[in-house]
Order: sequence, then structure tokens, then C-alpha cells
Amino acid sequence: SLATSSFDGIEIFDAATFDLTREWRTDDIDESSCGSLSFDRTGSIVACSFYSGQIALWDPATGDPIGTPLAAASNGSPVYFDPVTDQPVTQGEGGTLLWDLDADGRISSLGPDVGQTAAVSFSLDGSMIAIGRTNDEFFDDPESPDLVVLDATTLDEIARLRQPFGSDVGHVSLTNLAFSADGMSLTGASFGGASRWDLASSEPLGDPVRFDGYQGVDIAPDSKILVAADAAFVDATNDIVIWDLETRSQVATFGTGIDFDPTAAITLHATGVAVSPDGLTVAAGFTDGSTRLYDLTSGSAIATFAGLSEISALAFSPDGAVLAAADGAGIILLRDMATGAAIGNPLRSQTPLIGRLAFNPDGTLLLAGMGDNAILWRLADERPIAAIPGASTGAFSPDGNTLVTVGDRVEIWDMRLDSWRAAACQLAARNMTQEEWALYLPDEEYRETCP
Repeated sequence: SLATSSFDGIEIFDAATFDLTREWRTDDIDESSCGSLSFDRTGSIVACSFYSGQIALWDPATGDPIGTPLAAASNGSPVYFDPVTDQPVTQGEGGTLLWDLDADGRISSLGPDVGQTAAVSFSLDGSMIAIGRTNDEFFDDPESPDLVVLDATTLDEIARLRQPFGSDVGHVSLTNLAFSADGMSLTGASFGGASRWDLASSEPLGDPVRFDGYQGVDIAPDSKILVAADAAFVDATNDIVIWDLETRSQVATFGTGIDFDPTAAITLHATGVAVSPDGLTVAAGFTDGSTRLYDLTSGSAIATFAGLSEISALAFSPDGAVLAAADGAGIILLRDMATGAAIGNPLRSQTPLIGRLAFNPDGTLLLAGMGDNAILWRLADERPIAAIPGASTGAFSPDGNTLVTVGDRVEIWDMRLDSWRAAACQLAARNMTQEEWALYLPDEEYRETCP
């Protein structure tokens, strides 16, 4: 079937003959017009997203309304049905909304409920998602949480956490989050300090670790060790500083081998750090474009890599075999950790100043966050395969099936190929032609992919 909408009605046509099979008025439900129409997977429901912000559903065979209108507040933005669950999904300025038709209500509204966000992390078993909010939110609501922890399946709220900093420190945007291995606690860190919370009580585990002026921080995989580069701002050194977050004590400091010269035209100092998945190595990026590796236990230097301008982001692949380094010009270099050799060609983004990098679990995809835009790279052929406006960073679920991006809003992406194929088939309602297949998949033999 084919659905069209006029100012005050919806028409259903036979897609083969274009004969009109059913029509009905919509102004008895909403006096505005439809900004978007969509069928569910079975063709038994048609949804209209009104410009007023309501979503209404009908049976296209009878024209009868289904349930009561849903208050989406999406202002006519696209409405579609999830290809797996057949739940209506709307997207707009408020974020991505997922609706439960059985409950006749919205079950996911991460954008308006969470606000501006700066960090995200999955628990090791993939059952929880932690989302860190920006400090901008506290100007509007001083009692709002710094962190929200959600059930990864239902998106129900598990905990709302606040940093235990006093008024003399204030709230800072948390840039790094890590769950403990048992999922009982959560660590959050920023350039101003770090805190740990007990998730059962939502209470801080002791006083926070406080520091200021550090250019880069990272949390070791066990969530108990914090590594920071003092960036020569704290005590005119270029040291790597390590804290034990359980005891809240500084346990080690080791030099990077780089002298601090305040008279230099370009001050050479650290810009960021990343801890390897095994917790044994720390990578530090510097303003001269070098990336240096250090043994986290002994502090001894291991290797130095060049080839970029000022380093803006670092990330290890989940297996620790690859190190990604990005610079302020939007270039990403991948290094083989076993040999130190560059892997493939540099990845070049149109937007400069990459701020965060995140690998998917098998290391085949890399998300590069650029402030108000994120690019998803497929590393096998060095191609950008998606752009996510409004996203500053993201995290993949441990099974790789889900990507959560944060920034202007929180969005949850289904990374399963079968889901994308089902969605494409639902939208097109046909298979690709041989000409389309040759254009988009020239190296694969033609086959029908839609049922």
C-alpha cells in the first residue's frame, strides 16, 4: 500500500494499481497536518507525525484510530517503526523517542530528560549505561544529577548521581566513566577531579580525588586507577601522575622525559592520556604531535611515535593491539602496538579538532567525536560510513550491537546489519534492482535480500 496525506486527511492507495482504497479525515484528532507518515513492518498500522507534536495511529484497512494520540513533542519530525520491535520511533529537537503501544506511552526519551551530555560508558556485562551531563546543566538546575545510570534494555533509570565536590569546587563535566568489574560501583573523572559511587545507594564512596590543571585523564579498566598528565600547568613539570581511587591517594609520579620550557614559542606539554586495556601501558600525547608510551608500573619509556600535529585524542582498541591517535587537524593515525608501525593510511576528517575516540569491541569500527559532530569509520577500507550531527562521543555495548552517542542529545543506534537490512526493506518495500546493486555493491553477486 501507499499512504499520502493532505491538510486534513490520509489516503491509502494500492501500490500496484494506484487505486484509492481508503481515505479518512484527521482533523477530528488534530487540526495540523502530517509532517511524516510511516507503515509498520506488517502494513497493519499507519502512523502520522503531526506538526502539533502529536503522533496518531490508524488501521489502514478500516481507517479506524488505534489507541489515543501520543504526545511526542516532535513537531512533525520523521516517524518510523523499529524494524525489530515494531515500536514507533520519533526524532526531533528533543531527542529520540521510543514508544510502547501496549502501555500507550513513551518508554524512552533520553534527549529531553538527560540534557547536554559529555560522557557515556557501558558496564562490562552490557546491562547498564552511564551518562555524564555537562556542567552547563547546573546553571539551570543546581539539584540536577551529574550522572544518570540506565538499564540498557529497558532504559529505566537505575541511579542519579551527584559529584561530592563542595561549593568551592563546583561541578565539572565528567569526561571519563568506568564501571567496576562487578557492576557495583561507578567512577567518573574530569580535568578537575574524580569520584566513585556505590550504585545500590547512589552515595559517593568517600571523598573525591581533587586536582586542577591536568590536560588529560583516563581511568584504568579496573576503575580503581586514575592516570593524568599534569600538562606543565600544575608544578611546571610534564609528569604522569597516578592515583589509587580506592584510597584516594597519589601512588606514583614519573617523568615523561620532556623538559618544560616556559620561554619556548610553543610550550611542549602533554595533551591527553590513554590506558591500555590490560592496564600495563599508558599512552601520552603532546603538543609537538608525538605520542609516547610508558610502562605504567615502572614509568619507563617504551616508544615514541610522530607524524601528527598537536594530539587531541587517544584510544586503544579493546584487545590492546592498536593505538589510535588524532590531532587538531582532524587526522587519525593507527599504530600496531606490537611493531609500532603505522596501519594503513591516515584517516582524514573534514572537521578538525577530534576530541574523543572509541573503538567497537572487535576493533573494526572507530567513532571520532568532533565537538558537535561524530564520524563513524570502517577501518577495513578506511571509509567514513556515518555522520552523527550533535554527537561529541559515544560508547559501544560489549557485544557490539548497540552504539550510544552523547552530546546535544543521547541517541541509541542499532549496529546489527540485519536490523538495517530490515529497515531498508520496510522503507523501500522491494528488493534492490540489479542496476542499484551494481552501483552500490559492485564486488558482490546480486541476490534478493528482502522477504
